[in-house]
Amino acid sequence: MGKRFEVGVGTQRDMLVNQPPQYKHLNVLYSLFAVRVGADWFPASCWCDFAGIMLFRWYEAVWRLSQRQTRAARLPFFYTYELWLRRTPKHWWKVNKVERYVDHCDIVGEELVIPEEVEAASITAIRQFLKAALNANQWKEDCTALEALLNDTAGYLRGLDAGTIPVPRFLTVGSGYKRYHFRGQEGASR
Repeated sequence: MGKRFEVGVGTQRDMLVNQPPQYKHLNVLYSLFAVRVGADWFPASCWCDFAGIMLFRWYEAVWRLSQRQTRAARLPFFYTYELWLRRTPKHWWKVNKVERYVDHCDIVGEELVIPEEVEAASITAIRQFLKAALNANQWKEDCTALEALLNDTAGYLRGLDAGTIPVPRFLTVGSGYKRYHFRGQEGASR
């Protein structure tokens, strides 16, 4: 039987308003961000990350997986942690909690999850994040991109793929983040 899947995102106004000094120059938000599969939080219940960037990448990957555009999805955190989602022959998705190192990857947990619960958790986390950013008057580039993605997922992704919608700067090579499309890397996409 599948385990509960939840995406936790920081919505505390103080944290959103008072960004760490080393990230203040970025046009994205840094906050609490973790996922729970069953009773376990990953990477940790107090993990902080660039939640808007991760939510964007995660929702795109989950949406493409649910639309059968890919066979698997890679849900990265910054640093060494990520989740791998794969369809199974049944209705479940298999989720692996992964710790990446230079020379190897360790799978530290594996569970079966309900696809609709993963999609719902992603959408709920995005809505919570956007509401908190708006309430804190901290609307950044990641918020704008997330709102567009959430409002018309298929259309927005088609526009990004076709080049008719500019790729958000935080997803481009020169920004210090990985290139927008990470298809074909680690076998995670089509």
